[in-house]
Parts: sequence; structure tokens; C-alpha cells
Amino acid sequence: MEHGQAPQSIPAALTDPVTGAATLSRPVCAYPLAARYTGHGSTDQARNFTCEPTSKAD
Repeated sequence: MEHGQAPQSIPAALTDPVTGAATLSRPVCAYPLAARYTGHGSTDQARNFTCEPTSKAD
């Protein structure tokens, strides 16, 4: 919590075991939100995702 408010998401990354470099990142969203690709940029980078409400069709 920061300033009395829980974060909407926490960044998570998959790292290469040899180089230690991040190869993939995603936001881990607070329920009931889910990470959704914005349609722009690499699907390997968390900055190209937003946390949005899930729908029953998902």
C-alpha cells in the first residue's frame, strides 16, 4: 500500500536464467481486473497492457 491505497497492479517479469535479462513482463492485476493488451507495441512488455474489468465472455 502506498498513501493508504492498494495498487491496481504489480509488475511481474520472466528473466533469462543465463543473462538475468527480463524477457517478458506483465502487470499482475488486482481481482476482478485482468491484463489486456492495448494493441500497440510488443506483447512481451508490461507497458503495453492495461488492467481492465473482466467480462463473463472471458
